[in-house]
Amino acid sequence: MAYQNTARQAGGGDQKQYKKESDYDKAKVVTALNQIREQYARTLARHGLHTEQEIAFLWAILTSNLNLLEKACQEPEQFKRALLMQASIGLTLDPSRAYAYLVVRKTKLILDVGYRGLIKIAVDEGLIKTAKPELVHAQDRFEYKGPSAAPVHTNANFFGERGPVVGGYVIATLPDGTVMVETMTESEFQEIALLNPSSDAWKKEFSKGEMRKKTVLKRASKWWYNSAVSGADSGRLQSAISYLNEEAGEGIPQATTEPAEPQVPADDQVPETVKTRVAQILVRAQKQGAWKPCADYMSEKFKGKELTWALDQLKKAETEATNADSGPDSEPPPAGPDPDQ
Repeated sequence: MAYQNTARQAGGGDQKQYKKESDYDKAKVVTALNQIREQYARTLARHGLHTEQEIAFLWAILTSNLNLLEKACQEPEQFKRALLMQASIGLTLDPSRAYAYLVVRKTKLILDVGYRGLIKIAVDEGLIKTAKPELVHAQDRFEYKGPSAAPVHTNANFFGERGPVVGGYVIATLPDGTVMVETMTESEFQEIALLNPSSDAWKKEFSKGEMRKKTVLKRASKWWYNSAVSGADSGRLQSAISYLNEEAGEGIPQATTEPAEPQVPADDQVPETVKTRVAQILVRAQKQGAWKPCADYMSEKFKGKELTWALDQLKKAETEATNADSGPDSEPPPAGPDPDQ
């Protein structure tokens, strides 16, 4: 039976019975589709996608993975939500494109968006021209050249053993041709993975590689909004990332209670390396007016009292910039990134 690889075994004893396509009430899926068909078609059309083609991809996916078909029958509301999200961010389910998928994660049917899908949205929205995430292994040669220059990354054993992953990076080309580089260490990847212990996204070796690329790409995208050409729309990318972080269990879980206001440490309690890095971030924030992305970036780079100090420095810098901008001779900050940072 062609579907036995993805079917669930039923029954006990020596006789093994496998679920097959005919065992599921596909009328439930048809009903769910009919309930959202008009909205689904209208939203797909805004992005140049064709309803009948997407539904054909959908049925091919469901009938080739009976675990998905079972979940679609069991969770029609979640199934509808996943499809409407797919339509709203404008990505096809065509498996050959590897943009978006239906998957079961945390025992729940969701839409998964691959890093290629996130890049596609960012390019469509005019946030970037191109982007390429890469992983760095222990036996690779990697030399970081700064946030506005491509790093040196070579390896002498590309098809052989390169050692464990030690980090990753994204090179993005912005609309004005500027290069922007973002990096993450393996410890940072692992920290996010440990914050989502019940998520399946980080468990398999292949998916862990994909998740690393997606994670560093999501961090890099925080800078793209401030470098985009005038009129670029970031709503689709923001929606996709929020959905992945919150519903798909890929991001940092949100705190359920408001923490007490932390005490800002004195300057002499903060390491010089942290002060230097914060100063670099503040330059970028002031040049681009990118206060919120810089705050998010600091929250990922620093912890504890170092984070408290960094955010306090950012708040002071933003207040000074706001006061300066309110003066009669003030000028708006440039739209592009600082080429020297």
